[in-house]
Amino acid sequence: MKFKRITTLAALLLFLFGCAADGDTRGLGQITKDMSITGGVNTQFTADNSISSFDIDVDTYDGIVTLTGTVPREVDISRSTKIVKSVRNVKQVINKLTVNKPTAN
Repeated sequence: MKFKRITTLAALLLFLFGCAADGDTRGLGQITKDMSITGGVNTQFTADNSISSFDIDVDTYDGIVTLTGTVPREVDISRSTKIVKSVRNVKQVINKLTVNKPTAN
C-alpha cells in the first residue's frame, strides 16, 4: 500500500514538472480539478449508451473542456455538449467534434 502511494506521488510530481516545463501556469489545485473534470466527463460518456466515446478526446484546461474527434451521428455532437455541461466545475465547452461520414466502397 505504501509503495502504491509513493508511485502515485512520483507520477504526479513528474506530471507537474512536465507541465511546468511546457509553460503550464496552473497550480496543483487547478490541475487536480481539471483532471477530475476530464475523468468525470469520460465516466459520463461511458455511462451514456447513446454516445460512442471511443473516438472522442477530452481535454480540460482551467475548467474549459475541449472535445475533439468524431461521432457517428450529428445528434451526438449536441448530446456530448449537454453531458459535459452536467459535470461539476465545467466552465465552458468547446465542441470540435465532427460526424464520421461512412466511406463509399
